[in-house]
Amino acid sequence: MSLDTSAYAKEDLLAELRLCGADIRNEKQFKCPFHEDKHPSAGVYQSEAGKWLFKCQAGSCGLSLDLWEMRKQRTGQSYAEVFAEAKGGPVPAPTRNPERHYMMEQLRSWSGLDELYTYTNPVTGKIELVVLRYFKRGNPKKQFCQASPNGDGYVLRAGDGLNPLYNRTRVGQADTVVVVEGEKCVHALADIGIVATTSPMGAKNAKYADWSPLRGKTVYLWPDNDADGGGRKYTSDVEALLLNLSPRPKVYLVDIDALGLPDKGDVVDYIASLADDRKDACRLAVLDVLGDSTALSGDGIADWVRAVAAGEYRVLSSGFSDVDYLTRFLMAGKVTVICGSGGSSKSFFLIQLAANLWRGGHRMALYELEDDRLTHLSRLLAQEVGDAKYIDPKWGELNVGMLEAGNEAHSEILNVIRENMWEGPDCPPTYMEILDWIEARIADGYPVIAIDPVTAMQSTDRQWVVDQDFLMRAKAMVREAGSRLILVTHPKSGTKHPGMDSLAGGMSYNRFPHTILWLEFLSELEEVVVDDGGCVEINRKLHLCKTRCGRGQGVTVGLRFKSGSLRFEEMGKIKRKPKGR
Repeated sequence: MSLDTSAYAKEDLLAELRLCGADIRNEKQFKCPFHEDKHPSAGVYQSEAGKWLFKCQAGSCGLSLDLWEMRKQRTGQSYAEVFAEAKGGPVPAPTRNPERHYMMEQLRSWSGLDELYTYTNPVTGKIELVVLRYFKRGNPKKQFCQASPNGDGYVLRAGDGLNPLYNRTRVGQADTVVVVEGEKCVHALADIGIVATTSPMGAKNAKYADWSPLRGKTVYLWPDNDADGGGRKYTSDVEALLLNLSPRPKVYLVDIDALGLPDKGDVVDYIASLADDRKDACRLAVLDVLGDSTALSGDGIADWVRAVAAGEYRVLSSGFSDVDYLTRFLMAGKVTVICGSGGSSKSFFLIQLAANLWRGGHRMALYELEDDRLTHLSRLLAQEVGDAKYIDPKWGELNVGMLEAGNEAHSEILNVIRENMWEGPDCPPTYMEILDWIEARIADGYPVIAIDPVTAMQSTDRQWVVDQDFLMRAKAMVREAGSRLILVTHPKSGTKHPGMDSLAGGMSYNRFPHTILWLEFLSELEEVVVDDGGCVEINRKLHLCKTRCGRGQGVTVGLRFKSGSLRFEEMGKIKRKPKGR
């Protein structure tokens, strides 16, 4: 092959294309070998100078190559190396068709244009990339092409070097960013106040983007629900790229299988599927999804397996075996809400839980926001002795010796619980003050942290905003530390039946916790049949309203609160009332 004729020979060009992987049956229409071309969009043609050239008409590719450029791209060689392999004849200079320049007004008036997205440099304010989403006449399938600055206009190709990320100005200002597929998804999240980004040129080209703006951030990967796994492949590629950054981001993967999305469904479809289309409700729903994401640190799921093996996700024992089995509410990194009306004995339940954890070798930090420390310690003493009279000061006056003996006999646990109990301030604390307290207890290494009741925090005229921010921050803290958070609350005023929608506070209290337990007071003993077939009497019901970590959602556990000892006894999972009752 001589250099003076090969550039003009169609046969040489076709042979080179076949070496690049092209299956050529029709020279004017075949699939481009340089991108995944589902529909034939490439061909060869002869220029006016008689030179044969390759051209791809796909907007996402747009390559136009002569023989030498193609060989250089296939082999990775320089032009000098390519020409050195050819023998004889002069070396023609590689040529490229002159690129057409477009002004922004021309891009905005693009035929069939659906959306135009600009990738702006947050420092210079200049546009570095334009992505056009359009439809060809008679073709319902969306098309994309890129345009990059060139002189005083734009040319239809991506720029040199790595592509920028979308929405970099807001990304740079945010600590948490959601990575989605496509600019449309970024805007859908922005509309509800959540910062997101994406990379250009489709799901298969994540490696050609500069992901450095996500250094050190918390990143959630939200893939499209593609049946062929393309969405998951994209997030897998992004994960690998993010884990090479320094400082390394904290990366989480959204469980899209739990969202009931259609094939190719994305975050836009999820938001559209929500029953409540108010922006605050949509934001809460999306944040709830993010809160249940799986951490992908190190090399992904292998790290999680090692953490499980090392006991980092250990489920602690509460002393209530049925509740533990059905809820796993004391799993590391989880948040539990315990609700109950006045008289349901929530504080007795919590102090008994603290004692049970201590016997199991675990401390619980307890922030008491209603009664003082002495009130709760006297209840603990009565539970440990097994005699309710020990909380009665009048009885104590008459039985000082017994009171002192009981205190001495149980001094170890009383001292431990006292050292791990905090009283609330004289004025209701703000939610930020409670968050600071939680953060300090995490720093102290507490595996369990409880606030009784969280409704004692200072209220505001925009309480739903406060609740949302508090729950999201607290949830992130305990998840990161592997601690456990228990929040005691009350029902809404006028509530007659237990249920997640009846919790005091905003929607956050039913969306964000992993477990919701509702303690119901019964005015008289009730006889029920439990799971072992036995018939027992109970005076409290523990409704398992939400159990994301266990299998007991909707189950009710029967409890007996013994007035003589002020202790709870678990009676079993309720099956039904006895026949004839």
